[in-house]
Amino acid sequence: VMLVVGSGGHPDPSIIARLLGNEDIRFAGDSELEELFPDCDAGAMPPVGTLYGMPVWVDAELARASQITFPTGRRGESVTTSMRDFERLIWPTYATLAAIPTATAP
Repeated sequence: VMLVVGSGGHPDPSIIARLLGNEDIRFAGDSELEELFPDCDAGAMPPVGTLYGMPVWVDAELARASQITFPTGRRGESVTTSMRDFERLIWPTYATLAAIPTATAP
């Protein structure tokens, strides 16, 4: 499963485990990502998992965005598209993937 969160967001493993109904989850390591995305530079994988045979889950916070910007697969290159066009291409599942930060009192 490919997880897509906004910049600065971090998927919460306990939330992901619950959503997938599998307590035994882990995030792929660098060597696994290189195998899964052989045509992409490390760290520049685009959120188009469906093109690589995997479902894409997008953090619900991004559903409110009008546009999405993401890497093209090459370092230093990105593309911006409307969220509507991204949805038409990828058919993502939306869910809360990251823990909601709690406000801290000063």
